[in-house]
Amino acid sequence: MADVVRTLFPNIFSGLLVSLTSGMSFSLPSDTDIQSQQRGFTAGFDADTSRSLNERCVRSLKALFELIGQSDISDQMVMVGGWQQLLEVGFDQGVVLLAQAMTASAGDDLFKTVHYLVSQILRIQDCQAVPIIIFFGELLKAPCLSELGLTDMVINSLMRYLCWYDSSPVSQLLSIRALINIDFGARQRCWSVTDVLVSLLGNPENSDVFTRAVLSCLQKNILEAPAEMIRPFLNTILSRIQPLFGAGSEQVSVEALQTLEKLATFGESSDFQRQLHANIVPLLLHLDTKSEKTIQCCCAALQMIFSSTGSTKACSLVERYLEALGWS
Repeated sequence: MADVVRTLFPNIFSGLLVSLTSGMSFSLPSDTDIQSQQRGFTAGFDADTSRSLNERCVRSLKALFELIGQSDISDQMVMVGGWQQLLEVGFDQGVVLLAQAMTASAGDDLFKTVHYLVSQILRIQDCQAVPIIIFFGELLKAPCLSELGLTDMVINSLMRYLCWYDSSPVSQLLSIRALINIDFGARQRCWSVTDVLVSLLGNPENSDVFTRAVLSCLQKNILEAPAEMIRPFLNTILSRIQPLFGAGSEQVSVEALQTLEKLATFGESSDFQRQLHANIVPLLLHLDTKSEKTIQCCCAALQMIFSSTGSTKACSLVERYLEALGWS
C-alpha cells in the first residue's frame, strides 16, 4: 500500500493541495484592510461544504506524509502549527510552512511533485492555482530548488500563469510576489523576467496593489541583475514609471520614485542622462506636497540623479533648496 501511495505521491499531493481552496472565492484587498494587503487577497468559503472539503484535505495531507514514511514533515508541521493554519481561509501561511517543511527534506518526492504541479497549473480553476503559486513562491527561497534543477521550471511556470488569459487579479498579484523571491543575479533568467515586468507596467487597468508589487519586484531586479542585462530596458522602464510619479495613490507614487532612484545609478550613458535630467523639474514640483514619504523619495531620487551624472553645481543647488524645506 505504502509503495503504491509513494509512486502516486505527486498526483495525490497535487490533488489535495489544489482542493484546499476549491470552494473559496478570492478578491483583492481594500486600501484600508492592512492585514489582507499583506496577504495579497481576501478569501471566503462559498458554502459550508467547501469548509468541510478544506478540513478533509488537511487531514488527508497529514495522513499522506505519515503513510509514505515522511513523518518528519508531518511532525514539523505539528510543531509550527502548520496543519492548523492550513484550515479555513487563512490557509496561505500553512502552505508556506508546508513548503518549508518539504524543502528541509528535499528529495525525489519534491522533484516529481514540482514537475507535476507545473504540468497542472494551467489546467485547473484559478482559485485552485492560488496555493500552488504560494507554494512555488516559498520554494524559490530554498537553495535545494536550484540543487534539484527546478528553479527555471518554477519561474517559467509562474510567468506563464501571470500572463495566462484566465488568471485573476489575485493570482497575478501572488505570482508577482512569488517572483520577488528570485535571485536575479542569474543571467539566463534575468532577461525574460525583466521583459515581463516592464510590459506589466503599461496596463492602465492595473490595481494600485498590483502596480506596487510590480515596481517592488522590478527594484529588486535592478539591484541584483547584471548591469548589462538591465541597460537595454532603462528607457522603457523610465517611460513607464514617469506617469506614476503623480499617481493618485501615495504608495504607488513612492514606489515609482524609489524605482527612479535605483535607475539613476545607470546614469553613465549620455542618452540616459538626458532622460534623467528631463525628470528634474517634475521631481522638484513633487516636493510641494504634504506627503512626507513622497518628499523623502523625491529628495533621494534628485540626489542620486545629480550624483550619478556628476553635476556638482546642480547638486549643490538642489541641496540648498532641500535644506530650505527642511528635508535635506
